[in-house]
Amino acid sequence: MNENNPYEAPNASMETETDQNDIPNELNLANRWRRLVAKMIDHLIMMLLMIPWVVNFISQIDFQNPESIPQLDTMDLLKDPFYSGPMLLLLAVNYLMLYAFRASIGKKMLGMRIVAKDGSEIGFGRLLALREILMMVIGFIPFVGFIFGVVNVLMIFRSSHYCLHDDIAGTVVVMEGN
Repeated sequence: MNENNPYEAPNASMETETDQNDIPNELNLANRWRRLVAKMIDHLIMMLLMIPWVVNFISQIDFQNPESIPQLDTMDLLKDPFYSGPMLLLLAVNYLMLYAFRASIGKKMLGMRIVAKDGSEIGFGRLLALREILMMVIGFIPFVGFIFGVVNVLMIFRSSHYCLHDDIAGTVVVMEGN
C-alpha cells in the first residue's frame, strides 16, 4: 500500500503456492483440456462397447405393456457374458495399456503418459492400486462415490492442474517424449 494514498487497493499476490515447484522444469505437462478429451475418448469407447447390450435390453421391452420392462440386477448383469465380456475386455486392454505405455487408450491416442511427479517412471503396482483401483472402489460407495468423483475431476482446475487421483498416487500426466 502506498503511504501517500491510504485508499489504494492492496497489491498482494493472488498466486497460491502449489507443489508444482516440485516438478522438474523439463517435464512437458499435458494441459487440462487435452486430458479431458482423452477421458472423453476412453468413455466413448466404453459407450460403444455397451451398444449391443443396450439394443438387446431395449428389444426385450414390450412398449405396449409398461410392466414388461425387465428388472436390472447388478449381479445378473455381471454374470451375463454379453454384458460383462466387453467390459472385461476393455478393462484388460486399459490395464495392458497402463502397463505397457503408462497411458489409457485416450491418453495414448493424444500423445500423453503418466509419470511420477519427479519425472521418473511410475511403478505399475502403484499406478494401478492408487490411480485406478482405489478410485474405482471409492466410486462404488453410494453418494460418497459420486461426490468424490466430481471433486476428483474438478480439482484439475486448480493452478497445479492435478486431479485428486494425481495427488493420491503422486503422478503427473506429461506429453510423450519426456
